[in-house]
Amino acid sequence: MTDKENEINTPDSRGSLDDPRKELKESQERLERTEMELIQAEERLKSSDDPIKDKESLIKVLKKGRKEIKELKSQINTLTSLIYEMEYYSNTRRSRKQRLISRFPTPYLLFNRNNHGIRNALVNIKGYKAIRKHHLFNVGYYLKNNVDVRLSGVDPLIHYLYFGFKEGRKPDPSFDGDYYLRTYQDVKDLNINPLVHYSLYGINEGRKTFKSSNVNKFPSKYREHLENKHFVSVIMPTYNRRDVIGRAIDSVLNQTFRNFELIIVDDGSTDDTQSLIITDYGEHLKSGKIKYFLQKNCGVSSARNRGLSESLGDVIAYLDSDNYWHDTYLEKMVFALSDNDKNTAYASVEVTDDYRNRKFTRNTEYDRNKLLKGSYIDLNVFVHKKFLYHQLEGFNESLTRLVDWDLILRYTRLNEPYFVDEVLAQYFSSSELNNISNTIDLDENRLKVLKLHRDEIIGRGIDDLRIGYVLWDFPSFSQTFVMNELRWLVENNYDVKVFYKVAPDKEAELDFNIEAVKVKNSSDLVKKIEEHNINMLHSHFVFPACTRLTYPAAEKAGVPFTVFAHAIDIFHKKNDKRNKVEEIGNSRYCKRVFVLGKYHYDYLKERGVPEEKLMFLRQATSYYLERGVSIDSPRFNREIKNIITLARFVEKKGIDALINAAHILKGEDLAFKIYGYGPLEKDLQKLINKLNLTNVTMEGPLEGDEALKEAYEDGDLFVLPCRVASDGDRDGMPTVIFEAMAYGVPVITTNVSAIPEFVSDGYSGFIVDPDNPEVLSDKIQQVRSMDKDDLFTITRHAQNQVQKLSSVEDTTKTILDIWNNYRIDIFMVTHQRGRYKDLETMKEILDRIFKYTRMEFDLTIIDNGSDQESKDFLQEYAQSHPNIRLIFLKENIFCGPASNIAMEAMDNEFAIYLCSNEAFVLKQGWELKAVEYMRNHEDVAIAGDLAYSPGYYNGETYKAQEFFEKFRNKEHIESKDNIKFKHVQGGIYILRRDAHLKSGGFNPLLPQDHMDVEYSYYLQSEGWKLGEIPGWISQSVKTLPKFGTHLDENTAAVHPLKLKEAGNIETMALDNCNICNSKLVDDICSECKSDGSQRAIYRIIGETDKPYRSLKCTLLLKDNSVHKAFKKMFSLSKYSNKPLNEDLEDVMGKSENTDVLIINTGFNVSNYERIINIMLEKLNDDGLLVIQFNNHQLVNDKVKTSLNTKDKLKVDMVEFTSHKLSNDEFILARKVNNPDNITV
Repeated sequence: MTDKENEINTPDSRGSLDDPRKELKESQERLERTEMELIQAEERLKSSDDPIKDKESLIKVLKKGRKEIKELKSQINTLTSLIYEMEYYSNTRRSRKQRLISRFPTPYLLFNRNNHGIRNALVNIKGYKAIRKHHLFNVGYYLKNNVDVRLSGVDPLIHYLYFGFKEGRKPDPSFDGDYYLRTYQDVKDLNINPLVHYSLYGINEGRKTFKSSNVNKFPSKYREHLENKHFVSVIMPTYNRRDVIGRAIDSVLNQTFRNFELIIVDDGSTDDTQSLIITDYGEHLKSGKIKYFLQKNCGVSSARNRGLSESLGDVIAYLDSDNYWHDTYLEKMVFALSDNDKNTAYASVEVTDDYRNRKFTRNTEYDRNKLLKGSYIDLNVFVHKKFLYHQLEGFNESLTRLVDWDLILRYTRLNEPYFVDEVLAQYFSSSELNNISNTIDLDENRLKVLKLHRDEIIGRGIDDLRIGYVLWDFPSFSQTFVMNELRWLVENNYDVKVFYKVAPDKEAELDFNIEAVKVKNSSDLVKKIEEHNINMLHSHFVFPACTRLTYPAAEKAGVPFTVFAHAIDIFHKKNDKRNKVEEIGNSRYCKRVFVLGKYHYDYLKERGVPEEKLMFLRQATSYYLERGVSIDSPRFNREIKNIITLARFVEKKGIDALINAAHILKGEDLAFKIYGYGPLEKDLQKLINKLNLTNVTMEGPLEGDEALKEAYEDGDLFVLPCRVASDGDRDGMPTVIFEAMAYGVPVITTNVSAIPEFVSDGYSGFIVDPDNPEVLSDKIQQVRSMDKDDLFTITRHAQNQVQKLSSVEDTTKTILDIWNNYRIDIFMVTHQRGRYKDLETMKEILDRIFKYTRMEFDLTIIDNGSDQESKDFLQEYAQSHPNIRLIFLKENIFCGPASNIAMEAMDNEFAIYLCSNEAFVLKQGWELKAVEYMRNHEDVAIAGDLAYSPGYYNGETYKAQEFFEKFRNKEHIESKDNIKFKHVQGGIYILRRDAHLKSGGFNPLLPQDHMDVEYSYYLQSEGWKLGEIPGWISQSVKTLPKFGTHLDENTAAVHPLKLKEAGNIETMALDNCNICNSKLVDDICSECKSDGSQRAIYRIIGETDKPYRSLKCTLLLKDNSVHKAFKKMFSLSKYSNKPLNEDLEDVMGKSENTDVLIINTGFNVSNYERIINIMLEKLNDDGLLVIQFNNHQLVNDKVKTSLNTKDKLKVDMVEFTSHKLSNDEFILARKVNNPDNITV
């Protein structure tokens, strides 16, 4: 934190006193002259000799003179106070301490002994800043009237806060503290400084500040401050309002706030409005105070948009030409925006409705749901920052009525308005005025506005979701994913109906009730949409269902839709030409195009579908997961003989290649069983007959779950040799592959389409090239000859992968999030100034958020006093993104308090924080796992990268930190000296809004450094838990080991990262060593020579609390290139510097005690128990044992069982799915006195 960032601006550097003294002297001389002229005029007026006309002239001179004298006296007082103020701050006799207190008051206020506790100190700090912001303390006036303060050198405002108000001294001529306390008993009861209360609360509540004060006007000094800061453009459309427009114009010209322009747009008036304006307001037109534009009659929206385009102000206000404002309207509305850091505001208005013979006041508190049901904010009392016009556009010219409601809905969605609960305008409606509200139909325009904001209305639950499932054929036997989605929606009581064109060639038997309506074409579908009041459409397959039915119907009916792209609908050459997928993806009604994987994503992106519309989604499939699959299962204790496949008999399945492979292997003891049906069945049977194969049988289709289960249990190996067909068709990701993996059957398939994204060669299955029977037959033989432990490991990986990918509920809920407009919040805090300024990096971070985020989201940016160029950049960037909320703060209040402001502004269930300078998201859907995690762990308040600090990791070391004194709920740590404490690292994290509401936000006493540590501790002390998000890496700049330790192809977000690193981060994740960041060559690091096993061990240790604490570590590894890296983190034992070539049991007997023991060799069935006991004896208290398992499953199981039955051990399993880390299992055993009392 630099001095400049923390200092309070003082008049120290205002320059020479000569100018105000000279100006004071001139004003005093002018006052003397004016007073003399006034005396002479009064004497002449008393004389009866002057004619009447001269007397009238003298009266005007007297009025003008008295007004000028009043202004001169006020000016003299102001200048006198200014001189006292400048003399005080330039006084070299003030001590260095006194000067420092004036520049940096916060520490002094915080620890001042006159405070009544920390709460009082915080109130005084907040009040000090508010008083300065509102210019409520007149330094010169206070010094002028308090000689003792002037001579003491004490900061005058601090003197008033602690002593002056008690002594009855006034901070400003317009504020009487004694009167304020006498008048408001509630303030007196609070025992708070009256000016502090007024600055924080009273000014907004309209409280009086002295006996004769006019609460309808602000102190002139503060009004001048507002006028210097803001320029208002008043937009006034008019059409044939010659008789009343003068009243409206005068009400603008009479405003107490003077820094404005009035833009009148005449929408083709025929009543000579133009001549009236030129005649009556010619001087204002010449000066530019009024700008007048005449256009042909295009409607009020066009007129207002013209005014917006011509405006120069940073604040926009609207006044119709038949209404008028009270004279303090602009002053109070600009204050509402400025004082509350708001972008929108509105006030109460009194309505005179002669048409219906009534009079009433519109003064409704802001309620978003109520506003979505009907308008209660009048445009005549609505103001906003101009950048919202550039970001969200102006008035909708397709509407003929309720245009103000639509604009206010758009502008206030992310910018909650400040409500000024005071009547500040008069609105008139009558038959004579011929108002729009009396002449244009309401209902039609109301429906149009509701349709424009339908997403939000559904998202907030104001209207129910009514889903139209549009399918070409229904119910299709082969489309189990469709039936699964529909069944889940029906069972969970969603309003869903099916609209379909034709019956399928093979019908599915439904086990749930759903209304299905046959349609002739898209026009017929439009009628059905309107008849059933459908507000969301969804299709599977781009062609023909979406192309011919959903898309054209959605465009005609104005209903949003989603579509799931599969395979034949996009890959088939004919469909590729006729499916209109680019047109569909770019439709304003298309919310998402769902795809199975990156192959589909890239394919459709090349065809013009916008990236932000493409979203990864698994099919709604539910697989029977064969439980109890172990090394002892029958499948792994018999030879591989039965090779099965399940498929529809079409070219892309490649069944003929499998038959030809069977021909190559006809001399082997193998049986190939082919299940399925389809148009090529006869051709396949002919091929079997032609090759005279007795080892291949066509088994027909499988009917029912039992038959399916029986076939998979009978199979020893599943083979599906998919290919790209001659017509371009190919599989997306065949569900039967997932089924086989779930049943524990090893899988051989091909590298077609998205298949390699789900079947990892050598890890969860086997991949070969398509259309190559020789390679396929070789792979079958290779799998047959594999060690059963190795094959079991691959099968176990496959089952784990399917378990992660398959869920009807997860898939359907993901689609529902899109349909329901379920939104998350993302927020950032920016401080782009000085050495912290880096707009290029911030732009890249923002670009990645919009490129890779797939859930609906709102981005809130809290700007912490950035320079003007940076603010302009943010406003310009927001013009392309209507879901950005910008909140500009006047000064840098640091990250914690700014984050609290963001949380107050946002209203979605979860909020994700990203550092605006160093947090980069890396891949699509980076946010999905985080939201899923938080939904599944309702007791977690905050989640991200859970970490220990080497300096503070348990209760004892926490209490030893100086910053712990500022923690909340310090009593929570009592009796927890040995309990581990993790914290969620700042930089990237997800926060549950409910936790913020119930427990509070970040600690203002730790606004920057250690704010994440304190907040994690505080939330735990409040009963919440912390969570870890897979794939998110967040560290501080000083954290060791560096973030590269944790980086792999699964990483979705990283902090801290520099821009130059970000461009290469994907390559680093895939190809660089996570120990030394050098290139990997055939799994070996080119620099440190580590292999996947050592890199996995290094990463495991890097995520514990052990490194960099001067602990002892013993490495007993088969290959030990990693010891150099471990030397930086630990004190290594003598056996740790070389590969282990001796007997493990002997080495353990000779080795010394250690804090960390890492082993990847030496176990067998006969000695594992003895070795485990020796290891635990050698392990110090709170020590960590890490064992890497080999593929001897029997030994692995026995070691797991042994460790899990030991006392005082906390045991966890770790397994990686990364190509650059070993995929073996690792077991971590921590030696603890009480395994239940450890934070992990």
